[in-house]
Amino acid sequence: MTSERFEPAIRNAIAKHRAETREQRERIYQAARASFQRSDRSSEDIENLNLAIEKVESSFERNTGAVLKKQKQRNLVNAAILLFLGVFIGSVSSLIFTGSTTADSEDDLKKIFIDRYNKDIVIVPDAIEYLREITDAIVDHQRNNRDILTPSNKTFVTIAKIDPDLAKRMPKTLPQGTQFIVKADHKDFKVLANWTLCGAAMFSNPEMLDPVRSKADRIGCPNFGMWTPGAVKW
Repeated sequence: MTSERFEPAIRNAIAKHRAETREQRERIYQAARASFQRSDRSSEDIENLNLAIEKVESSFERNTGAVLKKQKQRNLVNAAILLFLGVFIGSVSSLIFTGSTTADSEDDLKKIFIDRYNKDIVIVPDAIEYLREITDAIVDHQRNNRDILTPSNKTFVTIAKIDPDLAKRMPKTLPQGTQFIVKADHKDFKVLANWTLCGAAMFSNPEMLDPVRSKADRIGCPNFGMWTPGAVKW
């Protein structure tokens, strides 16, 4: 008897006993093994039973992983809602003195910020790709044309100050007001994008938040980007 013949019986037992956790399912697996041993099944049958158990359990593990992934995505969206609502509350604090918002208006506000987050999150990869293009250009300048980096040796400057042509290639998909600043010497560099997409990047790519300017305990963030180990604290 092949392992495929055992799988339906195992799944039926799991459904019948509502074995939702790994511990509950393990009891069913152990009962099936014990039943085979008492009935003096062949070693081939016992091996096929164990194969069936492995297939059944792996399917539960895959489903659990998918659920956790979806839950993580929902948590990110919920966190984004809190982020943008926090920013909104700060910007419209005068409403406190004129009356509270209605439930309908609160739902409208949530929809506005969810829509804004969903629009921003799909643009973040464009910003990251442009950040990589900038860092590649800086590395090339450090090797072949260090003088062009002089304006950025001691302070942050816009990318246009050291490479106007590269500045013109900024993706047109990025929001109005997006800027990229650079500080670079002959060895290290830090390239930062400003606030326009930082609120989305703090959820999609938290490792890119500038540790000097974008503190973890703040609502929103001013900068995210890329840097060399020697420029972490710039």
